[in-house]
Amino acid sequence: MIVPSSFPQPQNPVRQPDGLKQVIAGLLHIVPADKVFFHNGCLHIVVGSEAVRSLQQYKMMLEEADWNADGYPYTLHALEDVCRGLDEGKLMYTDIFRAERVVYDSGQSVLPAPLPLRLARVVQQCREEFEHGYRRSQGFRKGVAPLLENGEPELAAFMLH
Repeated sequence: MIVPSSFPQPQNPVRQPDGLKQVIAGLLHIVPADKVFFHNGCLHIVVGSEAVRSLQQYKMMLEEADWNADGYPYTLHALEDVCRGLDEGKLMYTDIFRAERVVYDSGQSVLPAPLPLRLARVVQQCREEFEHGYRRSQGFRKGVAPLLENGEPELAAFMLH
């Protein structure tokens, strides 16, 4: 399995059944997959930008070829659709297309982090920025206290501004 460093590393990688590597190798002779995810016994194949045929054509080619000896059910997805589904936070996409479910990654493209993860990162960054700014403002407030005590409110207001 090839996983680029920008893709979150799996915490609990999916256990691959025996023979899955051979099935994926056969699949890759037919479809230029960017990524393959394995969830609930099903292969979810993400066809990337190097595809020269439509998803329907690849589906017909897969149905005609002898690549899936173990009979895994599979679905085909366009990379743009997966990216859009993850961006929109759609449950199917955020559940299936997770780092721990990757069984093949060409390294040609990187999927966006799921929306809930990106939102959590933004909230954390905002919290850190606010706390930093609040600490600085408290330092400025303490710094102008002597000015107020010395009867210089205009200079104190200028410093706070």
